[in-house]
Amino acid sequence: MNAEHTVVIIPFSSDLKEPIKTLNVEWLSKYFKIEPKDELVLSNPQEEIIDKGGMIFYAKYKDTIVGTVSLIKMNKTEFELSKMAVTDGFQGFGIGRKMMEHCIKVAEKNHIKKLLSTPTEG
Repeated sequence: MNAEHTVVIIPFSSDLKEPIKTLNVEWLSKYFKIEPKDELVLSNPQEEIIDKGGMIFYAKYKDTIVGTVSLIKMNKTEFELSKMAVTDGFQGFGIGRKMMEHCIKVAEKNHIKKLLSTPTEG
């Protein structure tokens, strides 16, 4: 399977509230731990990311959401690249790279001057 070529990146919609939480909980539980701030943001993506000027994107393969990434607004020209996860069975196919490239294009289109990445602590 070459998931990279068959995966499409789609924006957040209210009917896609759960995948950001399930994908990130899967990833955080395996490699780190879920912090109270993570729980708040992942349980309320509309209020904590979208309504504050941020963006959420999903990687969709056929009819399944297999990845997610967020751009969290820090200020008018800076966003944090955050909440990125790809489900286990789809890792290693370039989906993370495809989501990153999408975020860079969105940043350029929206005149975002800086994308920040905060390392996750374990």
